[in-house]
Amino acid sequence: MPGKPALVVRQILEHLVQCPDAVDTASGIRQWWIDNEDLTDPDELERILDAMVEQGWLVSKQAGSSSKLYGVNESRMEDIRGFLGYVV
Repeated sequence: MPGKPALVVRQILEHLVQCPDAVDTASGIRQWWIDNEDLTDPDELERILDAMVEQGWLVSKQAGSSSKLYGVNESRMEDIRGFLGYVV
């Protein structure tokens, strides 16, 4: 994911390493976890989050009829830390 999507992924993962219990909707993630909301529009963020779920970094669950909650897949935390360049 080159460019802005890669930066968004990195910011989301950084947030989750610092706050591993964090769970939020795409809207909340865009507002609170990403430094600059202009990096991505809501539809693009949904695609990024779903790709991160497919990759196994995030888990999601349905929250009501139209929202999903996203959080870290704790079993992949070591891989995430390695991706971010942390000493694992």
